[in-house]
Amino acid sequence: METWIVGVSGGPDSMYLLYELMSRGYDVVIAHVNYGIRIESDAEMDMVLSYANRHNLKVHTKLFNNEKHGNFQKVARDFRYEFYKELIHQYQARGVALGHHFDDDLETYVMQIESDRKSMYPGLNVHSKVMGMDVWRPLLDITKNQIIERCHDLDIPYAIDTSNFELVYTRNKVRDTLENMNVQDKKALIQRLFEAKEKQNEYLNILKAYMIHENPVSVKQFLDIPEMYKIDVLRSYLNDHGIDPFEMREVYLDHLIALIHKGNAKEKIGDYIFSVSYGEICVFKPETFVYELDELWYHETDHYEIKSKGEVIEGIHLIADDFPIKIRSPKKGDQIEMRFGTKSVNRYFIDRKIPFHRRHLCCVIENSVKEVVFVMGLGCDVRHYANNPKYFVVKLGKL
Repeated sequence: METWIVGVSGGPDSMYLLYELMSRGYDVVIAHVNYGIRIESDAEMDMVLSYANRHNLKVHTKLFNNEKHGNFQKVARDFRYEFYKELIHQYQARGVALGHHFDDDLETYVMQIESDRKSMYPGLNVHSKVMGMDVWRPLLDITKNQIIERCHDLDIPYAIDTSNFELVYTRNKVRDTLENMNVQDKKALIQRLFEAKEKQNEYLNILKAYMIHENPVSVKQFLDIPEMYKIDVLRSYLNDHGIDPFEMREVYLDHLIALIHKGNAKEKIGDYIFSVSYGEICVFKPETFVYELDELWYHETDHYEIKSKGEVIEGIHLIADDFPIKIRSPKKGDQIEMRFGTKSVNRYFIDRKIPFHRRHLCCVIENSVKEVVFVMGLGCDVRHYANNPKYFVVKLGKL
């Protein structure tokens, strides 16, 4: 039985979607975000919780924390999708299911036409990737009115979000325009959407041959892609690995492609780093870690393993005065005193041609007086070497 996180706001679309997926036998986990900006927000959350309890469904709620500044709709969307991503990981779910319907599809298409943003697909797609997650929209073939009718017929409770009628938001303005459009013009627009989808499907079938799903990926593989497909392949690659590329202008994507040609780059994009180094392109979240130990024992963590056997370069001998020690990720300015002199950790990375995206996986051991006494892959400093060390610090994964 597949597990799907279901984004449930409490509106008719998401409540009907929840009912539909339950009826099909899916294992569903409700994800509800309370934005707390309307009087009805708490009542809507209570309704969702009540429905979940009545049907013995797993449910998670999260209060919106508006720490980031900028466009509210985008900040709220990013917050919502990060929440979905956490739950997908927690439940090992297939992805997130959302209640978008045909009206949303048409509205999105109009917004794409009116803006300078490029999408990989006209309107919305039944299956897509957002921030690296599988997103499923099973209701795109039915309208909002049909959903409301089904909710009434099936006695499914729902709430109406009054902010959807406020014309301060672009989508609401587009919705209002479509609702007041004459029948003939609307039919023509719908036909145009269907034709655009058909044309794009043909293009995407060609593009599949060049798509990149690995991360990291070789620079050569990307540069071998025909020029006319590079931007869309890059969009897909970024989207697959957590970065939303559809707010990006083409000039910025051209800039990233220029960095790939250059062969050396470390560009911050939101919470991620887009890196190009030593023949590899990678999108990653920079990670820092620190473990503070009062003694050394044989154990394993997400970043290293302490073993009784290993390579000579992995061995270390510590004395009582070294403790407490920190086993941590590298910091700017780290250096270690070796037999041949002082070596900066960054210089070691350069000499060994370790790509940017692998450097945060390196473990450094710092003693009680903040001296670096061990660097993974380089070994211990001149004062902590022993012919028969008791402990070996072994890397996990490829450095």
